[in-house]
Amino acid sequence: MIHSPLYPTPLLSRVELAAQLGVSEHTLWRWRHDGVGPATVKIGKRVYYPIPASPAALAKETAHA
Repeated sequence: MIHSPLYPTPLLSRVELAAQLGVSEHTLWRWRHDGVGPATVKIGKRVYYPIPASPAALAKETAHA
């Protein structure tokens, strides 16, 4: 988890979110390129995922992926 002065909420890396969701990093990559799944924040060349307000919010974001 990182805290960035550029973004107000803590951010998860691709590895951290994949572990939390029980999916592969490639699945997160595919969701991102298909325009579905959790929201992303790009800082420089790196992609991060804002921590959702609740587990229910994360489930809603990934349900249609």
